[in-house]
Amino acid sequence: MGNFFRRKKAVSGIIILLIVIIIAGCWQQLETLFAVGKYGNVEEMVETVMAKTATPGVAMVSSKQGRTEFNVYGFANVDQQKR
Repeated sequence: MGNFFRRKKAVSGIIILLIVIIIAGCWQQLETLFAVGKYGNVEEMVETVMAKTATPGVAMVSSKQGRTEFNVYGFANVDQQKR
């Protein structure tokens, strides 16, 4: 039983190390994504991130004080300009 727990700890340590390495490698891209742009409200933030990542459309569900909102930005089909 002792070997099982040692292996489990080793695997957990390796997974954590991989996550840290991945985050460190991508840190500059993440910083660039949020460094410049309009972030005054949710709509501005979504539009800025969409423009920087060339994302044609986003669907978002949010909840505030028990009220659920569904918002769409951009297009589901860019060629047909379909929302």
